[in-house]
Amino acid sequence: VMASSPELAKALAKHAGNPEAAPTEDKVLILGLYRGMFHIWSNAHRQHLNGTIDPVLYRSIVQELTAYAGETPAGAEREDIRRRQKLTRWAWKSERFLYNPDFQRFVDSTLAAHDEVSPPPE
Repeated sequence: VMASSPELAKALAKHAGNPEAAPTEDKVLILGLYRGMFHIWSNAHRQHLNGTIDPVLYRSIVQELTAYAGETPAGAEREDIRRRQKLTRWAWKSERFLYNPDFQRFVDSTLAAHDEVSPPPE
């Protein structure tokens, strides 16, 4: 999505550190991206609960969500992780009400398990 939308890429780059301060137009772009990701994750989570998704595929969905929640992938910069966490948590706070309670609990627990990365030692 970002590759096909220079406006979205710019909004993410400019406002990831403080999405609340973004102009309304950029907030709409950013929330639209996250809403799409949350819907994909929600659908996969429902299929998992129903036992109808390949476990390997579901694990990759959980891995993606945990990466957005704050897990540190190899070679990642701490600042990149903090910015991604801030965006994800901000978007979830805004969009959480759209999703079923099972998925809300799942995301809430995933975010809680990956509380914000502590700052690097000085």
